[in-house]
Amino acid sequence: MYFSILSPKRQEDFLSIWICRSYPAPGWGYHTKGGTGVKENTFSKRDSLAVKGAAILLMLCLHCFRIPELYAGFPVNFAPFPEDLVNRICTYGKVCVGIFAFISGYGLAKAYRDVPDRDLSGACLSRYYKSIRAFWPIYLLCLLAGVVIDGRTMQLYCSGGLGRNALNLLLGGLGLNHLFRTPMFVNEWWYLSAMVVFIFITPLLQRAVSRYGWALPAFLLVALPRTLPIGFQGGTEIFTFLSPLLLGVIFAQYGLFERYWNLGPKQPAANRLRKLLLTGVAAFLGYKAYFLLPADPYWEVYYGLIPLSFLLFFHTLVKDVPVLEDLFVFLGRHSGNIYFIHTVFLYVYLKEPLYSMPWFGLTPLALLGLCLVCSVLLEGLKSIVRHLKPTQAGGNHHVE
Repeated sequence: MYFSILSPKRQEDFLSIWICRSYPAPGWGYHTKGGTGVKENTFSKRDSLAVKGAAILLMLCLHCFRIPELYAGFPVNFAPFPEDLVNRICTYGKVCVGIFAFISGYGLAKAYRDVPDRDLSGACLSRYYKSIRAFWPIYLLCLLAGVVIDGRTMQLYCSGGLGRNALNLLLGGLGLNHLFRTPMFVNEWWYLSAMVVFIFITPLLQRAVSRYGWALPAFLLVALPRTLPIGFQGGTEIFTFLSPLLLGVIFAQYGLFERYWNLGPKQPAANRLRKLLLTGVAAFLGYKAYFLLPADPYWEVYYGLIPLSFLLFFHTLVKDVPVLEDLFVFLGRHSGNIYFIHTVFLYVYLKEPLYSMPWFGLTPLALLGLCLVCSVLLEGLKSIVRHLKPTQAGGNHHVE
């Protein structure tokens, strides 16, 4: 009785009243549910891809110029911008990890929501297999390059005993190197382990939010690390990014994107303009806070709320904007391959030519172009293999 304020229904009412109270406002190009004017699925897979496209650009900038040590010894021309300003903006690109974690939480929560409890383990394994197999061709190509070009593969995976080497290779293929602290071909592949953990922990978060509401899981996520001897784990540790993951689950559970788009004036142009102003201010304040607040002890803000502020602004800016949205959706479709490939080029095999460009802006552009070419070729080969693969029945049809 005394805790009725914490009931899931009360918590949903709180979100509806204080954060994103819904107003029926027919928008531009959205599907409506039952002709009521209430939009549904307003953060679709296409929207997710567009945000991923922006996040992967932030990641490229982050890994190119966040600190001078990355390009030490190379004559990088930053004109007409001060070098420290470029470093600062690129450092802000770290929000890309929180964005990817949020999208994972949102998408996985949507996918698991209607799965019966008895089928959850199978759904998680299926999702894991589907995600990790996209990494295998690139993993094998990198290992081959490390044998042929510079012996990197031999140094990393053939310096111990046979059993240990085989285990390291297996863990790498399963995306578990970072989790078990074994060598990685490039250190930036640590997020693969985060992806694996997210796949298996999201249904637990989704069930917890569904049963107890959002307040209790959020409270525990904030309180337990500060009560137990856990604390801030660092910017490349999986636990650090559970806060944006939980935010994604909460947005999916309560339909907050749907409520967000129904908030405000009924006129589409006025609605978008007001949201752009509000989210733009929030993103700007988030950018400022990113450099004012220390990650410890404010990592939920640093890696959760600040990335969310950028995500909302960008999503509002590009949604249903011709050409611009299509461009970011295209980048989003290739964001996984770009993530896997870009640091192999930037830090291992093409560091000198990439950092020797006549202007600093050409470095991430050239890196993006290289990664896109590789990704398009790789996806083209995958498509050919799928169409050539016969069905189990042995007929003339091909698997799509």
